[in-house]
Parts: sequence; C-alpha cells; structure tokens
Amino acid sequence: MTNKKKRWVGLIALLVAEAMNLLDATIVQVAAPVIHGELRGRTSDIQWFSAAYTLPFALLLITGGRLGDLYGRRRVFRIGVAGFVAASTTCALAMDPVVLIGARAVQGVAAAVVIPQTIGLIKTSFEGPELSKALGCIGPVMGLAGLSGPLLGGVLTEAISWRAVFLVNVPLGLAVLALARVLPESRSPRRRNLLTIEVSLFRNSGFGAALITSTLFFAVMSGLTLIVVLHQQLTLHHSVMHASLTLLPWSVCSGVASWCAGQWLAPRFGSRLMYVGLGLLLVAVLGANQPIGLAVCGVGAGLFTTSFFTEALHRVQPQETGSAAGLLNAVQQFGSTLGVVVLGTVRALWVAAAVIVVTIATAHVMRSPRSQRLGRAEPAPARTAR
Repeated sequence: MTNKKKRWVGLIALLVAEAMNLLDATIVQVAAPVIHGELRGRTSDIQWFSAAYTLPFALLLITGGRLGDLYGRRRVFRIGVAGFVAASTTCALAMDPVVLIGARAVQGVAAAVVIPQTIGLIKTSFEGPELSKALGCIGPVMGLAGLSGPLLGGVLTEAISWRAVFLVNVPLGLAVLALARVLPESRSPRRRNLLTIEVSLFRNSGFGAALITSTLFFAVMSGLTLIVVLHQQLTLHHSVMHASLTLLPWSVCSGVASWCAGQWLAPRFGSRLMYVGLGLLLVAVLGANQPIGLAVCGVGAGLFTTSFFTEALHRVQPQETGSAAGLLNAVQQFGSTLGVVVLGTVRALWVAAAVIVVTIATAHVMRSPRSQRLGRAEPAPARTAR
C-alpha cells in the first residue's frame, strides 16, 4: 500500500471514530425512557444515561490531548478506541442502571482520549491542500452522524432492543482498530508534565481568538437546531420524528458544502471562506424555520468549518497539537451547551444573528497576517515519527 493510500485509509479510521462519538452522544437520548422502563431505578437516572457520558468527555478533553502529545497519538488513540468498545459492550449487557451509568462514564473518558487525537493525527498525516481536503471530510461525517443518531436510536430500540444502541459501537470500533494500524505515530518533540497546557499557544492572539470563535459558532449551531425543534414540536405540534426530519436540509447541505470546501474551495480561497460561510449563515438565520433557510444555514456552516479548522491549526507547532485539539473540542462542547441554555431559553433568531456578527469579528482577529495578505491559510509542515 502506498503512503498516500495509507494516509486516506487512516483518515477513514479517524472519521469513523469521530462518528462513533457523535452517535453515542445523541443515540441514547431517544432510547433513555425505554432503558429506564426496563432497568427501573430513579427517574433522575434518565438524565444521567446521557450526562454520565458528556461530563467526563468535556472535562478530560485537554488531558486526553496531552496524553497523545506525550505517549504517541496513534498509541493513545487505539487504547482509547479499545476502551470505548469494552465500555459499550458493558453498557449493552448492563442489568442495573448504576452499572449502565458507570459504563457510560467510562465511555466518556475513552472518548476524551480518542477525539483529540483525530485532529492531531490528521494534521501530522496531511499538509498543504491535502490537509484542507482531509478536514473537509469531517463535515459530511458529522452531519450524517448528527442526523443518524436520534433516528438510528429510535429504529434500533423499536425493532430490536435498546441494547443494540450500544452494540452498534462494537463492529465500528473493531473496524477502527484494524484500520488505525496504518496511521503514522507522532508525539510532541518536547517532554512535559501531563497536566501542563502548552502556554505557548496563547502567545499568539490568533489561537485565543480561534477558541472564542469556535465557542460562539457552536453556540449558534446548537441553539438554532434547538429553536427549530422546539418550534416544530411546541408551536406547530409536530411529532419528534417530524421535528428531527426537519433538520435534514441543514445536515445534507452542511455535509455537501463541507466536502466541496475541503476538496476545492478552501485550497483556493483559504481563510476568506470563513466570511462567506458566516455571511450565508447570517442571511439565512432569520428564515431558519423554513426548509430553504435551513438549507442555506447548512451551506454556510459547512463552508465555515473547513476553513476555520485549517486556519486555527495551521500555526500550531507539533508539541502543541494535542493541547490545541483538546481545547478546540472542549470549547466546542462549552459553546454547544451555552447555545442550548441561552438561545433555547429566549428562542429568538435575532439573538443568534447578533452572535454571528460577533463571530465574524473574532474570525477576523484569528487570521494570521500572512493569510490576510494572501487570502489563504497554508498549514505548517508537520513532523511525524515512524
């Protein structure tokens, strides 16, 4: 197998791992009441079936990234995937809610170990235009996984059992472990304490602005989807399934736009594509309760994410990659929670539009002087350890 084929096979493993995480964060929401009905326990257990996963995941992302920096990203990635598969199997076999919640917590820890390595390994496997293409594949996968989670959870629970919701991770995880053997090993060239964050990341105002931009953007994404779903169910009195399908134009268009951006647009236009994406999102947000508005929102989101991650990571040094990936994922989780709390409470699309305007400003600050002059983000060469 040629080195190029190995890189793209390895990318498949990384993308499936990303999809597993997103599936597991959403697929249980539909099955939770059925699980409680069979296992009994307290009513509050229903919330913990999800929270036990998301809390350790969000809290340990930065530590997970540092583990990859110190001990090897491929090694830590494979250990995390193996732990995720084992915890998923335990969830499927659980006969007690306490056991299930404990296994979900282990899943969250394993996911926190796995996910920061994906961006780090992509960055060390690809460079130049190929890096933009590789990052452009993340959007379609995340869009499909985000759409499939609630639907797959409902279908598996109704057609087979809620236990199948967790067992679906087993073949996916085993496939990831098999494919991950072709990934190059990489680690930080400098040995540091596990709990040390690479403070050098913040010597550059661009990365700090990238964290703020990511927080604001994902707050808008999560908040908007919640507003749309609540409008469908509470105002129009549509079913849960109908409300989920309402987001189909968003997911499909986001995936297509992200793929096109990674393959053709980002290598040509670079970080300027962020403005195009945010501009489309701003224009469409006030009509987000309509299919056309949702489709344009999806296009804007897809164009933004590819160019954003390329720009945010292109100045990150090898020893900073794990910390950078962990921080970006952590603020993404924080932004999503913030969006649900704020926009889900006020349910005002104009508030989302105002946040997008601020996001445009912070996106401008994060751009490097070179990318502002040339209009494109050129990733720095990455070191790999074979």
